Amino acid sequence: MLKVHTAPTSTQETLLKPQARKRDEGNKAWLERAMKKDSPESGSLVLLGGANLTHFRVRAAQSQVRRDLLPSFWSHIAIVHPDSMTALYESSLEPPDGNFGVPRWHGIQTGTIATYDDPNRFPNIALIQWRLKKGALGENVSFGAALTDAVTRLYADRGTVDISAALWSWLGYAWGIADQTNPLLRGVGLPAAIMVETVFSILGIELTPGLASQSTCPEAIWQAAKWWGDFYDSEATLTEGRPTGVFHIGQTAAAVTFEENGTAKAPPTRKSSPRHK
Repeated sequence: MLKVHTAPTSTQETLLKPQARKRDEGNKAWLERAMKKDSPESGSLVLLGGANLTHFRVRAAQSQVRRDLLPSFWSHIAIVHPDSMTALYESSLEPPDGNFGVPRWHGIQTGTIATYDDPNRFPNIALIQWRLKKGALGENVSFGAALTDAVTRLYADRGTVDISAALWSWLGYAWGIADQTNPLLRGVGLPAAIMVETVFSILGIELTPGLASQSTCPEAIWQAAKWWGDFYDSEATLTEGRPTGVFHIGQTAAAVTFEENGTAKAPPTRKSSPRHK
């Protein structure tokens, strides 16, 4: 089990509230309802819990962050850009176009919430938002502009944090490569969480005050938002009070209930070359 500091309070953060998914509602529409009118000046993260094999393995790996050792609700996390409220900055293990953004973009991808719209593929979703104290980013600097600048800096700054190396470790683990054990136990955080935490740190927002290692992951960020409210109320942070947010848990127990490759056709048989005929 990973070393995680006990929160200074025994009361869960009450500003994270359930928001039920409406009948036939996708995750994009759910998120649009969740975003508040002051969202453009907030740091917004969307957490997702997937139901295919890769996402199941990521959820199970994060049991090491939980005291009960149960799998996490979450397998991915991304930054919602405040200027569009649907565009994402992420480091996905399964980018829809197959482009991991390595080496050119250092493993950082730009996406959209529409990729995760299907509630059968992604039954769990949450939105967590942090608001910075006035003037924390400088005079007349919008959160959107500061966010874009921070991400752009990371594109070429592999010395700050190596997202590409984390991608390599987690892909090996997700695919069952023999020597690739749980990356969290080897001190390697999930790429999506590494990117998110690094960018927010540049902006002055601490996401995992209770994590005693570098093994950051969506579950650690979720636990901090739930239990570390007193920290966000203190003078030790640039945030304006505690994080707020909503969530919907459509799959409480991690399971593989959706697999994209289940109906894939076998690869075509290679034709013999003339010299073998």
